Amino acid sequence: ASQEHVTSIVARIRKTDDAINQIRVIAGNAGIALGVLHYGQVIYQANYGYRDVAGGVPPDSDTVFPVGSMTKAMVSAQLASLVEDGKVSLETKLSELIPEYHPENNSLKLNELATEANLADLLAHRLGLTAGNNFWSQKGQQVLVDKSETARIVGFLQPLAPFRAKFVYSNWSYGLAGEILERLSGEGLGPLLRKSLFEPLGMLQTTLGTPGGGNVSPPAYDDSKARAGAGACKSTVNDLLKLYAAWMTAANDQASAGRTSTPGSPFKRTALQWTAHSKINDDSDYGLGWVLTNLPAKVGLVGVNGYEAPELPVVAEGTKPRRLIYHQGSVCGGLSAVYLLPETETAIVVLGNSFDLCDTPDWISQVLLEAILDAQKPNDYVKLAAETACNALSHHQATIDKLAAEQEHGTKSKPLSAYIGRYFNEMGNFFLEFTVSEEHGGLTMTPQGCAQSAYDLQHYHHDVFFWPCDRDAESKQALYPQFAIGFHKVSFEVDAQENAVSCSWQIDKAIPDGETFTKK
Repeated sequence: ASQEHVTSIVARIRKTDDAINQIRVIAGNAGIALGVLHYGQVIYQANYGYRDVAGGVPPDSDTVFPVGSMTKAMVSAQLASLVEDGKVSLETKLSELIPEYHPENNSLKLNELATEANLADLLAHRLGLTAGNNFWSQKGQQVLVDKSETARIVGFLQPLAPFRAKFVYSNWSYGLAGEILERLSGEGLGPLLRKSLFEPLGMLQTTLGTPGGGNVSPPAYDDSKARAGAGACKSTVNDLLKLYAAWMTAANDQASAGRTSTPGSPFKRTALQWTAHSKINDDSDYGLGWVLTNLPAKVGLVGVNGYEAPELPVVAEGTKPRRLIYHQGSVCGGLSAVYLLPETETAIVVLGNSFDLCDTPDWISQVLLEAILDAQKPNDYVKLAAETACNALSHHQATIDKLAAEQEHGTKSKPLSAYIGRYFNEMGNFFLEFTVSEEHGGLTMTPQGCAQSAYDLQHYHHDVFFWPCDRDAESKQALYPQFAIGFHKVSFEVDAQENAVSCSWQIDKAIPDGETFTKK
């Protein structure tokens, strides 16, 4: 690219500064770091807000952020390398890789796990299973289940759609994929990615473990925990720009030369990842750890804006068709996005360190994308951010109103001692512990005995208890926003002796009937 061409792109990017700041203010973002590649070269970097709000310390291109589901593409890249090495194929059945998945296992909610389901089904979100995210973590990003339970949990998640019928996003699938990668390679996921990907590319600050160097808030989510393959990576703008530059170089080389590997590159079989394996909608597909589309198109489909925005805009309307490959990431404590235009080896990386009222990094990425492409009819992303934030804030009030309307006044509970004890799910690998709080004298529910994830309950009516639906309180406790009414209520089943024998709780928002936990 000529210097004049790059200069004009950078000038257009600089003009987005005001919009970016407005989006951040609307969303309540703490800090953002971003970077742009064009023809494989870094042409722009910028930072906003704070990496340490209390200390007033700004972020920079070497600040470590959680990148969430951007981890998924790294895991699928390693599995693509194993395909190249002949150790596995996308058609390898899960029953060959996971001992628990055999036809005699009648606890599997999806029978195909023991018969037809293969590695591609796992990586392209084709199993159709409910998300089950609250079995993994609730408050404070504390991981509630051991890694060894991953295969069993995937086995008991209820299907929301028939097998291979539609795209149903699943973090548990990538958690399982990461553990399959560990079994096939004989190495832990963190050390494997460090040795095969991060170190060869000079990504010295990237880790699936705990970042070093004065990190403000050590994350509880690391490569020793369940679902590490779905989102445990932490990285920097500088490191990720190295990663995506090398990725696009290898992909373009392999596509043009008709080969499956590139000398000196850690990326193999890149076409496997950038081939459509699952249809998301008419314009977009899922590859392996990547969303694939052609601009102009609606994008951001696997980020928070994908479900919170009243309507997603068509990006780069009026520009010539171009292939776009992207992904978002979200954890409680960070949002992130990467957008790639492989044709021009262009990458946009935006990392944030707070869970905002909308997906700030995603909207900013789209602002930058339209600036780079010189879209003549750019979207009003400030307006979109405001509409999305307003929508995000509306859910909790609706639940608060419903809780108030459905409450029966004047009823009494049993003595609180009737409810105390441990209640286990059907598989026996997840429990709710109920105790009487010495501090406030009420009932406390502690999932998996994890004190950081405890809920202080209030009597609702009869044998039903609840806790208030308050988005701010949830955010302060690093709880992903939970507005399903059934998540805020626990109903006890009581026997003739007036002792609770089981309880029902909607731990998964997609399963309105809730899960039954039996006292043992």
